[in-house]
Amino acid sequence: LGISAVLTLSARRPCSSMGARKRPASEGSWICSRRDCKQTISEEDARVEVAISLKGEVPRSDSMIKWQDGTPMAFHKSCWESLLQERASFPRNELQRLKLAAATAEHFDSADDLKQK
Repeated sequence: LGISAVLTLSARRPCSSMGARKRPASEGSWICSRRDCKQTISEEDARVEVAISLKGEVPRSDSMIKWQDGTPMAFHKSCWESLLQERASFPRNELQRLKLAAATAEHFDSADDLKQK
């Protein structure tokens, strides 16, 4: 299947079958995966969640992102957007990972944005 066919099929599935990871309340908040941020992301914050397989690769220690293999990672919306803007300066393998992650990105509005809608 082509990418447009895959996206069309994905869009037709109900949310419950999309495989979204639900966090129990006991897990608490996320920590931003942008290495130089490290701040908590609360349920009220706008965030982006991604997940990729590193396929056994070990990320560089100076990476801008704290990569996790096959585990959901979260970013403040502003941190994610700044990573996308800075991608031209990334090493090739880091850029490839970012592209893979961007393809899996789920965007969540902040509580304030939801109230305004």
